[in-house]
Amino acid sequence: MLSRKVNVYLILISLVAFILGVFPGGKGAFAASIFSDNFEDGNATGWTATSGTWAVVSDGTYTYKQSNTNSSAEGVAYSGNTSWANYAVSASMKLHTMNATAASGIIARYTDANNYYLLRIHGTSGLQLYRKSSGTFTLLGSYGFAMDLNTWHTLKLEVNGSALKGYLDDMTTAKISTTDTTITQGAVGLRTYGQSASFDTIVVDDGTSVAPIIITNGDAGYTETGTWLNSSLTGYNGTASRYSTTANSTATWSQNAPATGNYNVYAWYPSSNNTTSADYTITSLNGTWVKTVNQTVNPNMWNKIATVSATVDTALTLSLKVKSGNTRANAVKFEPTADAADPITPPGSGSDTTTIAIFVNQSGYDLDKPKRVTVTNVANGTPFYVKKATDNSTEFTGFVNGQIADFSSFNPASIGEYYVQSSGQNSYNFAIGKYWMQRVSMVPALRFMDQSRQDTFDVGGNTGYGWRDSHQFSFELNSLVLQYMANPSAYDRMPYGISNLSTSQYPELRVQNEPDIIWLMKFGAMRYYDLKTNNAKDLHALIKGQLAYFLYIYPQISNFVSSSFYTQIRDFTIQQWSNANSNLQWYDVGGSSDNNLFATQSVIGTVKGQQPPGYAIVPNLLMYEVAKRDGLANYQAYFDAAYNNCLWLINNVDLNNPANTKGQRMSEHITMEALAYFQEVYPTLAPPGLSAKINTWSDLMIKRSNNLWDLRKYADPSDGTGTLDQWTGGLTAYNEPGSPAGFLASAYAARRVLTNTTMKDRLEQIGIAQIDDVFGRNPFGRHFSYDAVTEIAGVNKGWFDFYNGGYGHLMSVPGVLDGAPKETAYPFSPTADHGYTEGWVAFNTAWNDSLAYSAADDLEVKAFNTIFSSEISSAAPGTTIGIQLKAPLNFNESAVETGQVVITTNTGNQSKVTVTEASNNDYYLRATYTVPSGITYLDISYGIGFFKKTVRVNVS
Repeated sequence: MLSRKVNVYLILISLVAFILGVFPGGKGAFAASIFSDNFEDGNATGWTATSGTWAVVSDGTYTYKQSNTNSSAEGVAYSGNTSWANYAVSASMKLHTMNATAASGIIARYTDANNYYLLRIHGTSGLQLYRKSSGTFTLLGSYGFAMDLNTWHTLKLEVNGSALKGYLDDMTTAKISTTDTTITQGAVGLRTYGQSASFDTIVVDDGTSVAPIIITNGDAGYTETGTWLNSSLTGYNGTASRYSTTANSTATWSQNAPATGNYNVYAWYPSSNNTTSADYTITSLNGTWVKTVNQTVNPNMWNKIATVSATVDTALTLSLKVKSGNTRANAVKFEPTADAADPITPPGSGSDTTTIAIFVNQSGYDLDKPKRVTVTNVANGTPFYVKKATDNSTEFTGFVNGQIADFSSFNPASIGEYYVQSSGQNSYNFAIGKYWMQRVSMVPALRFMDQSRQDTFDVGGNTGYGWRDSHQFSFELNSLVLQYMANPSAYDRMPYGISNLSTSQYPELRVQNEPDIIWLMKFGAMRYYDLKTNNAKDLHALIKGQLAYFLYIYPQISNFVSSSFYTQIRDFTIQQWSNANSNLQWYDVGGSSDNNLFATQSVIGTVKGQQPPGYAIVPNLLMYEVAKRDGLANYQAYFDAAYNNCLWLINNVDLNNPANTKGQRMSEHITMEALAYFQEVYPTLAPPGLSAKINTWSDLMIKRSNNLWDLRKYADPSDGTGTLDQWTGGLTAYNEPGSPAGFLASAYAARRVLTNTTMKDRLEQIGIAQIDDVFGRNPFGRHFSYDAVTEIAGVNKGWFDFYNGGYGHLMSVPGVLDGAPKETAYPFSPTADHGYTEGWVAFNTAWNDSLAYSAADDLEVKAFNTIFSSEISSAAPGTTIGIQLKAPLNFNESAVETGQVVITTNTGNQSKVTVTEASNNDYYLRATYTVPSGITYLDISYGIGFFKKTVRVNVS
């Protein structure tokens, strides 16, 4: 699958080619893609339609369709750069109507409506190449071809200096070849005449040569799992080789594809008593190809495994799995080719339909929350039993439905270890307890944010904005602030323990006087300020948006943040808010150069998650509150920007299109958090259609989660939006841990504003199931973190391996999410290749947001009489009232734990009251409080901002 992208590096290369007039080609090399669009983002952003009726529509996948069928009507749309000179533009085209004069095709060197080259299919004259100059068409060449309807054809128009070549379906042999010097440069386009047509997969190649990639056992792109031994046999070019006889051991060679296109994939292995069935799996963003090779045939040479397709700057990986016999590993080659790609291996084609196994959240489940496990390959009505691990006694009995065992109603009085038994199989042991997932997750999640900082590794390097291998779309401050807003006492009472404090890059931070999470907020704000002020880096819009979170929470952390530092960051943020420039960003999306946050941000990111829809909404709303709070004159401008961004999303972003939801991967949660926040905090000021948008999304997510894992799929034929059936995201080979880790935040955000109880309950079920997925309820039965067994209570199996190195060197950081099952693991293929593995800060910040929304969902504050026998809403001055807090603070059953609520009177006075568990293992924390005189009411609250829970007591 292609996605809209303009690669800056490749454009620089291509500009050199343009200037020199170079257009190399030939076997073993192909042109690098500088632009592509398959419209799977659901919009035609970047295209300008000058005539006709154009729209992005669903036709199995999304396509760009011109629907006007008037016999004399022209439809033209163009995109790209008018300075482009030497390139090839290709597109798939399907014609819907036909008449004798109808003709449609693709455009190169588009200068304006009167000057361009056109390669088209004509109703009666076949394939034609035209020049339109000063408004006059001139035929330059033709090729006999009969126009047909409702069939996809591929057109390619190559322009290189004066040489012009037209291709139809066969991309290796030109059907038309001629020369013309009239038009020397221009953009690309699409044209219809007298008919309706659809276009898809538009690619512009710059002609620069891409060399083959060779990776041997000793190179950085090579990794292993299981048992491999050194061999005395040499391989390619005299390099060392490895061998294994241990079943399921894997050897993997991986590197990012240097260009979009097809690749012949070869393997080299030496000969000596080799296996006859070596299983090779090739994965790319575009799909998965599985092949079995007889290693006794043609040893000591390059052996072609498959022809595959790949997308620039995304992983291209070959994995060899030991099946039986002596399996040898040495080198692989990815060679660019014009050959057609082999058919991909269909997802689920290797599914296990016989093995009965039980997959659980290996750490445990929360009391009073959904508790579901997967039991594979058993019939509906099969009994299951929840048993106590200490004595094997049966505590709960139920029946499997849809390969799911649900024991949500089982809520034991005290924490304990249990397992599920069904059809003679036992699951791993797991715990059930109060706030179990918060208690086992908060510390490793926070330690990750501490130990992955940029200032503790490669100081002064360029491997991230503030955290290692973090980008503009990692949302660190957002996630830290939200976590603190949801459960401040949990972080206030943690022991201080920032790592590498004395060597922090910033001297002001080398002494710690604040909770770790607040220290990290200060670090982030200081880092972003420093990058602009001292390093001349114009901040990306997403980074400026992070600073809004820090400013918003300032009053609640002002004991630890000086007013001068706050003012410095506030004034800096205001100054930079409208700055349209950014010179520090990764994986830039074409057309995303406007970083002015007052502007409507209408460019959506690709599967990298660079720019999730609606990312400017919450930052602008937070700045609106900051500006009002501080008495600044322009506060309304921030609200207007948020409103405009939200309205644009409602009217222009199709959330039925999976490219705009799960296709945004770990950044997806930003979209629903933004929509729900606007609806919750400003319900009477929200744009029209917002509530309906949230309801539509919620219904769709529920439809896409009806499977044995409760896994929210990328697309499902039963969701009513099409026939696409994919699990993890467009048959992607991308690493996916951040998508399920962050989905609970999306689900809980929507639940906060929904009114349909059935829908809310199912979203809670699905959201928790995605976290269960992270914790082992998946086809591999593994936690997403390699070190989870030693870092998270109760986990039995961590991820298969970790990425040793990378930009961030995150493999040794506590809590890192390393890997997740890919498409071929579903619906149940436990021996499938686990694919690419590498942690990313953005995966963990998505998890942070889920932890925040989950904690906020558990908050409850009540006022009682002195003996806590009845709730009250009023009290007299001088009387004693009872205060009760329910929050995720009960983490130790052997100790009495505390928290703090805030008392705010009508006069504005604030004080904190410590609440304490009545016993070592109590849901509730309590305190008594004497009502002061001279006030008319007091508010008792816990949490911050929209997460805050408040009860008012009137004083009379």
